[in-house]
Order: sequence, then C-alpha cells, then structure tokens
Amino acid sequence: MPKKIDLTGQRFFRLTAIREHGYRNKKVWWWCRCDCGVEKEVAAATLRQGKAKSCGCWKSEEFKSRVTDHGCSGHPWYKSWEAAKARCQNPANDVYHLYGGRGIRFCERWEDPRNFLADMGERPAGMSLDRINPDGHYEPGNCRWATALQQGQFRRTNRRFEINGETLNAFEASRRYGLSATEICRRVDSGMTAQEAIEIGLKQGWRRERQKSA
Repeated sequence: MPKKIDLTGQRFFRLTAIREHGYRNKKVWWWCRCDCGVEKEVAAATLRQGKAKSCGCWKSEEFKSRVTDHGCSGHPWYKSWEAAKARCQNPANDVYHLYGGRGIRFCERWEDPRNFLADMGERPAGMSLDRINPDGHYEPGNCRWATALQQGQFRRTNRRFEINGETLNAFEASRRYGLSATEICRRVDSGMTAQEAIEIGLKQGWRRERQKSA
C-alpha cells in the first residue's frame, strides 16, 4: 500500500481535497470538491501530479473557448476569415488543392478570429482578403484587404511563361489556346515547362476553367 499523505484542504487547480475516500486498485483515493460545486473521487497520485484539474468542467470550457466564434460571425471580415481557413484546412473545400493541398497554411495566431481582426482590421466595402505573395501563407505581413483589380496583379496564375517564342501569363495562354489556366499552373508546379504543359493540354483537350480568386 502506498504511503498516505494528508491532502485535506489542499487545492489542485479547481479541485479541493475534502477527505480520504479509501484504497483500491493500488491507489489511495480522495473525495474532492470542484470550484463549480461538483464533488468526485480522484486518485491521490493524479492530484499531486497535476493530472486532474477539475471535475471535467475546465476541459469543457477550454474546448468551448477554442471553437466559439466569440460573437464575431455575421461580420464581413469574419466571413473572409472563415473562408480562408477552410481553403487551407478543409480537404472537402472546392479549392483546397490550390491552398492547403499545395502547402499554404493558415497561421496559428489567426486560429482565434479576434487576433485576425486585430491584425487586419475591418474589411472595407468592395474588398476581400488577399495574399501579397501568392505562394505565401495566410499570416500577418502577407495579407491585405484588396480590390479584385489589385488581387489580379498578384494572382498565382499571372506568372509569365515563355510559350512558342512569346511571353504570356497563364490567363493569356488560357485565352490563346483555349486551355485551363489552373491546369497550366498545376503542370508547371509539377515540374513541366509551360511549353510542355500547353502541348499536352492541346493533345488532351483540357477545358478552360473559371478561375477562383486567391
């Protein structure tokens, strides 16, 4: 039997040891009262090792704090926050392959929408969230509120390629050859030259796709 230690009146985070509650399974048990009023038995070793913090209410409150939107939902900026987070973290999202699927991350600081608001401010009318470096992450210093025209200047598919002796970006190549700009960029990212991507596209007959804003 382990050596008994009197824990009466001692606090362990939210739990206060009231009285010893017996010995079983090679453990000494104590009857404890949580700050919320609930009483339960807890192994003495678990208390002293800091593994028990409450009756369970603390863990529940911590979880709710992580998943709540803190009253932010409904605001224009929150919708942008939510959409960007989904693009990076939800494989079921329609454009995940262009974001999370190719390594674009949503920074840990912005997991809390209040930090996002503190860094970005309210979303101005007619603007949306834009990454300055289209290959960079959603994080402070690489994001801004921008108009559609401003975003187009930095869009990933605006990179320029040498194709049949001409310098074209992916959108121009898409219009010129009737191919998908997204697929051209995807093929180039996989290691092909733009020329090879165009030639394969013409053989396979890709359809031109409507581009989604970053």
